[in-house]
Amino acid sequence: AWSDRAMKLIVNNPPSRGEEKDEAKPEAAPAAHQDLDVNAFLVCDSVVRDAQTGKTSIQGVFDMIYAPGFPAVHPTLALYFRLCFDQPPSEPARIALALTTPCGERREDPDAMRAASGPSGVLEAWINIANFNFPEPGRYCFELAVNGATVADYTVEAKLRTS
Repeated sequence: AWSDRAMKLIVNNPPSRGEEKDEAKPEAAPAAHQDLDVNAFLVCDSVVRDAQTGKTSIQGVFDMIYAPGFPAVHPTLALYFRLCFDQPPSEPARIALALTTPCGERREDPDAMRAASGPSGVLEAWINIANFNFPEPGRYCFELAVNGATVADYTVEAKLRTS
């Protein structure tokens, strides 16, 4: 796994109002290529969904962290994404993540997650990772793949705090 920490995929698709699900079904073959727009792919501290309204709040979006030393642990890290398919896929989309570290090591999540879009073609989900480890300073690139194709990336810079 690209992280030593357990990940939980939380899916919020209208009209279900986002039931929490642990999804891991790597055996399935990718669905046919679907045209999609990536409305958002963010790294943040947390994502919260209001149970009554279904509204999603994204808290603490960041692209840089300052640490007193390395390795550094970020207590809560969430990867949020919102995809909009031109046509709702007939099968759940296979979502996978990869991380490239500053030294060039690429870690891929071997267990692709499957998540279905709502009837409107929108797929909103986030993955919470507790105690994310930044082993060294530098640029960390998170990649989001849908059905085997990279559709978005997000870079976080980890720096040594000087004061």
